[in-house]
Amino acid sequence: MVLNTINNHCDMAIILVNYYCDDEIIKFIDRIIEMELSIRIDIIVCCNASHNFELLNQQLNDREVSLFKAPRNLGYLNGGDFALQEYSKTSGLPKWVVLSNPDIEIDHSICRILSFDDEHFGMLAPQITSLKSKKDQNPFEVNRPSKKKLYFLHAVYRYRYIASLYAMLAAKRGFFKSPPSVTANSEIYAPHGSFMIFSTRFIRRMKGLSYPAFLFGEELYLAEQLIASDLSCIYAPAIKVTHAENHTTQHIESKKFLDYKRESLSYLLANFYK
Repeated sequence: MVLNTINNHCDMAIILVNYYCDDEIIKFIDRIIEMELSIRIDIIVCCNASHNFELLNQQLNDREVSLFKAPRNLGYLNGGDFALQEYSKTSGLPKWVVLSNPDIEIDHSICRILSFDDEHFGMLAPQITSLKSKKDQNPFEVNRPSKKKLYFLHAVYRYRYIASLYAMLAAKRGFFKSPPSVTANSEIYAPHGSFMIFSTRFIRRMKGLSYPAFLFGEELYLAEQLIASDLSCIYAPAIKVTHAENHTTQHIESKKFLDYKRESLSYLLANFYK
């Protein structure tokens, strides 16, 4: 599928991916409507799964929000790609596209997005304050992870209880660890996936947001695509959002999730770490 590149009337499109979080989707949208922002925003929803699709469809139609029902659970990045492809058929692409978790809350600082040059930067990494740790979740990765680290994680994810122990230790370490010191507007390797800001230039070079794996490793995949596109991700703490982290994966890893993680790492290692 080819993206329609006609000029769009709005400054930014925000894509939400729904997986049984209908109420949070509505709350997210209503907060934006209530703020009466000075920039023009379109909101797009990809519905991977819903508690009541007919009701959600009516609620979003009342709010003039575009809703696209996925043929199956496409995951996060691929769900965003599906909705963007459908949306672009009639609306084209705006200057910026945001892929966001529904448990994110934005404020008027989102309007600062227009101060960035969408012709130069591929992605922006805003300040994402976790309501649990009270820390900024960006940058997700300042530098490119080593091949050794990815192979280590691939080995860890072979065993459910070792993976669960590793996840608990990593969460504890992350809670007490100071965030990396990064200068505003400096280049980083990868942004946190809960609220990702894409320039249209980057999306056109990628021909969408399609991801060959599923659910995990998406941030690293996008970082590698930025490098291939000769674009960069900029840490932009002037844009501020908060993250409730209502849908964080539990520490006890399911076998299916571990399989997805290993498959994602296998893809990344085979394609970008030769």
